[in-house]
Amino acid sequence: MKRWIRAWAAVLVACLCMAGCTPAAQEQPAVSAPPAQSQPTAESPAPAQTEAVQPAATSTQTPRPQQTGNTTQKPSATQPVQTTKAPAQPAATQAPQAQTVTCTVGIDCKTAVEKGNAVALKIAPNGVIAAQMTVEIPAGGTVYDALQAAAKKRGLVVSKSGSGKNVYVTGIQSLGEGDAGAGSGWMYLLNGRAVQKSASAQTVQQGDVVQWRYTCDAGKDIGASVK
Repeated sequence: MKRWIRAWAAVLVACLCMAGCTPAAQEQPAVSAPPAQSQPTAESPAPAQTEAVQPAATSTQTPRPQQTGNTTQKPSATQPVQTTKAPAQPAATQAPQAQTVTCTVGIDCKTAVEKGNAVALKIAPNGVIAAQMTVEIPAGGTVYDALQAAAKKRGLVVSKSGSGKNVYVTGIQSLGEGDAGAGSGWMYLLNGRAVQKSASAQTVQQGDVVQWRYTCDAGKDIGASVK
């Protein structure tokens, strides 16, 4: 038995020796592989392209409008911009001009009453023929028009001479020019001032006050002396 074990041991040793001394399996000649192309890394710049760079194509799209605040500015475009005209605003309506004016008219003969003139005492014992009253006349009317309106309102009689813009009032009721002596007659004051103009030539404005007064001294006794 021992002899058999030794024999196997010897065979095993021999096999091991042969395995260590036998050259490895014939090595296949190394196939030279083509050199690996170096791959660009993140650190290495990409190789330059050999294709020609094409110029950027011109955009045919209309650029978007730029907004400034709340107002949109329209960019210039090749297409015409349609402009919508705002409807014409109607002209401001002017206030209609007044068709009439209102003024105040009064008539007195106090100077003649103070002198004891019989005619004046008969028609107006207190010297007031017509107390101040409001009358309405057409716009552009005159002092004479205002007197006519007052006379119509109170039933008075007015006498005159002349026409157009040269009317001269010669009498109111039965008291006329010269009845109380030289320099006596009818005169008017406009807003308290004597006006050296025919009554038919002096225009009356809204709110004017016209006072017809009988003078016995060419206006001196009523503060309207005639020069």
